[in-house]
Amino acid sequence: MRIESVTAHAFGPLVDAELELAPGMTVIAGVNESAKSSWHAAIYAALVGRRRGRGAGTRDERQFIDKHRPWDHSQWRVSAVVALDDGRRVELTHDLDGKVDCRATDLALGRDVSAEIMHEGAPDASRWLGLDRKTFAATACVSQAQLLSVLASAEGLQEHLQRAASTAGSDATAAAALAALAKFARERVGRDQANSTRPLRVAKNRLADAQTALSQALDEHEEYLRLVEEAEARRREAGDAQDRVRSVEEVAQATERLLDAVRAAAAAAEEYERAEQAREQLAGRLAEQSDRLSRIEQLHATFPEGPPADHDEAEQVVRAV
Repeated sequence: MRIESVTAHAFGPLVDAELELAPGMTVIAGVNESAKSSWHAAIYAALVGRRRGRGAGTRDERQFIDKHRPWDHSQWRVSAVVALDDGRRVELTHDLDGKVDCRATDLALGRDVSAEIMHEGAPDASRWLGLDRKTFAATACVSQAQLLSVLASAEGLQEHLQRAASTAGSDATAAAALAALAKFARERVGRDQANSTRPLRVAKNRLADAQTALSQALDEHEEYLRLVEEAEARRREAGDAQDRVRSVEEVAQATERLLDAVRAAAAAAEEYERAEQAREQLAGRLAEQSDRLSRIEQLHATFPEGPPADHDEAEQVVRAV
C-alpha cells in the first residue's frame, strides 16, 4: 500500500491543506511550529481513523483529541488516497469529530469498500497490512517522541525485538525461531510453483483470476459509461426533435389560421361584389325611374288641364310616358 496524498480539511492548525507524497521517500522539513507533527498525525488519522465506541476513550485517545482537534473550526476531517498492490486506488475519508461520515471508496468503480477494513466501528486501512490502529502506530507510524525514547532506553527495544523473533518464548534460540518460521512457511505459505496447492500459489491464482475479473469489470464499466453518454446524447437529440416538431406544429396552426382568414376575406369579397352588382342594378332602375319622372313632369307642363281629347294625341302621350 502506498500513500499518494493526504488532505487536512480541518486538522489542528491545518485547514484545506493537501500533501502529495512522492513514489519513493518524502521528507517534510521546516522550522519549529511549522506543522510537521500535525502532518504526521494527519497522515495517521487519514489512514486508520478513530475508534468508534461508547465511553470516554483511552488516555492516548484523549491526548490525541486535545492535541489535534481544530481550535477555530467546526469540523475535524481528513482524507487520503492510497494505491494498493492489487492496482486499486482507494479514497479514505474520516469525520474525526462525529465519526459517522467515514468511508473507503474505490475510485475506479465508485464502490464503497469500507467493509474490507472495518475495525472497531470505522475503516482502518492498516487492516490491508495485517495490522490495526494500535500496531500500526507502534510499528509503521512512529512519532518523534518514540524515536527519542529509543535513544534513552535501547535495551528495551532490543528485548522486544528478540522476543518478537522467537515464537517459543524468551528462552528460545534464534535457530529454533528460524526453524519455526521455515516450518510455518512450508505449511501455511508454500512455494510459488504452478502445481503447488499451498496457500501462496492458491492466493496467487485467485489474485490472477480477480485481476482478470477486475479488468473485465473495468472494461464493462467503461462500456457502460460510453453507453450512458450515448444515451444522453440521444436523449438530447430527441428533445431537440420534439422542439422542432412543436415549432412545425405551431407554424402549421398559424398557416391554417391564415388560410381561414384568406377564405373569410374571399367570401367577404364575393359578398361585396354581389352587393356592388345589386347597387348598380338599383342605380340603373333609379335612373330609369328618374327619366320617366322627368317625362311625366314635361307632359304635365305640356298638358296642365289634363290629357288631350284627341285620341291619336293621347296615344302619343302614353307612349311617351
